[in-house]
Amino acid sequence: MSADNAAPNESAAPRSPVTLRLSAQDGTTENHEIREADPKKPIYVSVGRPGLRSEIWRIWANKPSSRKSDIYITARPIAGFQKWSLHESGDWRYQWIRPNLAREYGGTEGRILDRWPRGPELAGSVTKAISIYVRSEDVAPIFEEVRLPASVTWLPAPPPGFGIGIHIAIARPDEAEFSVDGACPFDGFRLANGSVVLAMAGMLPVTREKSEWLDSKIAEEVSRRGAALEEMTAPRMGLFGFDDDGNRFVHDLALPGPPLEDTEVGHEGGSDPVTA
Repeated sequence: MSADNAAPNESAAPRSPVTLRLSAQDGTTENHEIREADPKKPIYVSVGRPGLRSEIWRIWANKPSSRKSDIYITARPIAGFQKWSLHESGDWRYQWIRPNLAREYGGTEGRILDRWPRGPELAGSVTKAISIYVRSEDVAPIFEEVRLPASVTWLPAPPPGFGIGIHIAIARPDEAEFSVDGACPFDGFRLANGSVVLAMAGMLPVTREKSEWLDSKIAEEVSRRGAALEEMTAPRMGLFGFDDDGNRFVHDLALPGPPLEDTEVGHEGGSDPVTA
């Protein structure tokens, strides 16, 4: 599968629309108009379904009228504590929201947990941002104590031995067609500078060695938290890292907790309030 972002002259007023053109190997195509960024209408995505899922992840940016093209990513439980900030300047960070949170929970005066420069463009127009990985065994029961956003994209849970990769990328319109083999765009929005944020997903095998390594990290976290886990409902952890090319990723992992009964889940009519 390939994707081609096509847009007329950016200098026209009002701003011209951006169309995402998906082309399959059999020659069929689909066109999808890309909406403008709006912090009150973020991308919400999770693997599984309500009551049996991964974490719910949120991706958003400021409105184009702000003239800012910074991108933010977080998981709902840590939204008031930590976020990934991908600044238009190329200064990309994983950080605490405020200095007092860094002191209280991180024992440090600095907000920044990780900092790296924006990577190179691939195929002349696409830049990898962050990938989120969810194994089959990490799609776990969860008691939905709060109402869920109505706009969550629910990706199908993978079968045993596989995982889902959620990939966030930045693309420039009016450039050459680029390949996204192994992943398919499911949402996106347009930034103030005309670039497009794409959210893509695909299924991939998880080797036994990788799964054992992830399980060892879960065991370390269980040992660290101790009895505190017994008081938590459906505990989870995020394992953040980077590959040999410097691309950042998060493994969204389920921790062992007390058994849960099936629950009925409600949905909100709108999105959570968001502050950039």
